[in-house]
Amino acid sequence: MFRLAEPQWLLLFLVLALLAWRIPRLAILSPLRTICLALGVFWLADPQLQISSSGTDLWVLMDRSDSAADALATSGPESEAILERARKSADRLFFVDFAESPVLREPGTAFEPSTGSSALRLAVGFALSQRDKLRQTKILALTDGYSTEDLSGLDSVLRSNDTPMDVRFFPPPAGDDYRVGEIEAPLRVAPGQSFLLQANVFGTKDGDVDFEVRCDDTKVGGGRVEVRGGRGSIRLSGRLEDGGSRRYEIRILPKADTRPGNNAAGHWVEVASSGTVLLITAYADDPLAEVLKSAGVAVETISDPGVLHPGYLTGPRVVIINNVPAHELPSEFLASLDFFVREQGGGLLMAGGRKSFGSGGYFESPIDALLPVSMELRQEHRKLAMAMALVMD
Repeated sequence: MFRLAEPQWLLLFLVLALLAWRIPRLAILSPLRTICLALGVFWLADPQLQISSSGTDLWVLMDRSDSAADALATSGPESEAILERARKSADRLFFVDFAESPVLREPGTAFEPSTGSSALRLAVGFALSQRDKLRQTKILALTDGYSTEDLSGLDSVLRSNDTPMDVRFFPPPAGDDYRVGEIEAPLRVAPGQSFLLQANVFGTKDGDVDFEVRCDDTKVGGGRVEVRGGRGSIRLSGRLEDGGSRRYEIRILPKADTRPGNNAAGHWVEVASSGTVLLITAYADDPLAEVLKSAGVAVETISDPGVLHPGYLTGPRVVIINNVPAHELPSEFLASLDFFVREQGGGLLMAGGRKSFGSGGYFESPIDALLPVSMELRQEHRKLAMAMALVMD
């Protein structure tokens, strides 16, 4: 099969024809020049010749998630039989059951167990990775349309692989339906750090719906969400002390629901150390160090700024300068803070009073542009405070 990967370059032929008509002295229509220009345009268009064998490979993606399991159990065997009858001798059929992960299955064998996840994007990627590039490939997805993955950009992936995809949706059962959207929560938190979990609840009928929140199959919260205008919102806070990963699940408990398979959503949260904080302070017992340590943050305290060098920036995630003037920091260390922030992605926080910011001598220093405040002292601030007494005779 012959194709042009960049066909937009063929528009140059119109430009060349216009130049040949308007500027004859360019001699574009001379045989040698015409041939060279035509070859150049075709080279820019990136012609590709794909040698494919006869027949088509059809990858059938069958949704085995909870929300589609009942419908597919009824119509699945019939769909397989129809596809088998329509298959030509040179065609091949591949059946992929997918829920949380895709599994290649032989036709006529037992279904894979269903789960609450519906990873359609992962199943498409599995089919594309297993396909025979020398044969024409098509994808057919049998699903209820409730994918738990973000499908944005999937069309670009299919086009780049020259693979068309058809989707057949199962009709939803009649009746009211409530479902939980994706949980929005951080992927990683520090020990003892509070965080927010929130999710939207959608319903075909307004009403109050009970819900519960579980962490590693242990109930940690619950309540009732008001669904108004087809939508409600759940917001609650969480806090984890021990390290490791925890799976949160929000499950709604409606009184009547035709599709209970979409009533739960899960999210993993990792509890990990937030990294070392380098605290450069003018105080022997800085209370900020105790506050950070109580939050589970490792702190390295430097009360003698003269010992600092760029090597101190290889480990910490954040540098805090607390009431230390610029002249006490070694010039090499001060200059390396710019690279630490801009290239290493580290954080920089300055706190304090008279020995910080502009009054601490940081105006036009290497970190002047890193902080979102002006270091320049106004003229009236530079005046010395003085007391004057006038004695008149």
